[in-house]
Amino acid sequence: MPKVRVADDCELYYEISGQGEPIIFIGGYIADHLVWENIIQTFAQHYQVITFDNRGVGYSDVPDYPYLLDMFVNDLVKLCAQLGVESAIFCGSSMGGHILQVLAYRYPKLVKAAVLCNTSSNVDERFMIFAEGYLELRKANAPLRSMIKINIPWCFSENYLSVAEQKNAMIDLWTNNPNPITVQGQEYQHHALKTFEGTRAFVSKINVPCLVIGSGQDLIVPEAETRWLADNIPNAELCFFENNGHLPWIEAPEIFCGKVFSYLEKKGL
Repeated sequence: MPKVRVADDCELYYEISGQGEPIIFIGGYIADHLVWENIIQTFAQHYQVITFDNRGVGYSDVPDYPYLLDMFVNDLVKLCAQLGVESAIFCGSSMGGHILQVLAYRYPKLVKAAVLCNTSSNVDERFMIFAEGYLELRKANAPLRSMIKINIPWCFSENYLSVAEQKNAMIDLWTNNPNPITVQGQEYQHHALKTFEGTRAFVSKINVPCLVIGSGQDLIVPEAETRWLADNIPNAELCFFENNGHLPWIEAPEIFCGKVFSYLEKKGL
């Protein structure tokens, strides 16, 4: 099981597929590398794809203290250093997009391009109320399958979930994750969201190519926030999925991959 040490008390799990220009996918809150699984082979036909688990989730370590968003950023910088990646394309979703915004601002030489998927400059208060209640139910040992059912309406569009086969397959897939996040890991990642100060103070200074992706049925990141981000990052390009939810690469993988490929090709990447 490939891991690299990024701190005295933390090793991160990672996977590499394909060859060529590296593209690194950054998962969101309580999501492990498997969230990208359905598009990895498509990207691996053109790039060296690197997926990994943030601290607290998947096969990565769960250091025993609350996390800060800066810790995820520092972990990612050290992961790149350990893998010999001097610069790469990055794709970050939700909290992974928060991580990527900070990374692009602080380490512009590391980021050849940033694909900011369904993310924002801050965390929506409505979602934080949900996340807090979700964590409390986890602590109360609520059945995992029931928790998944509570979670998926936040992640997918009404149209996607109206197809029983898709809805049930997603519930089964997430319920049967071979290494689901622990309550402790979820609590420590939740702290990172709760204490995140946002990026509004510096997004106008991000100086790397950025593709901002949003969705019309995203309950976690409102449309107005997606458009604000695209308007305030210099020269950012907006791509909007009107009929999808928070995870458009799962709902519409071919269209998602095509949009990202088209943008990167336009940037010579």
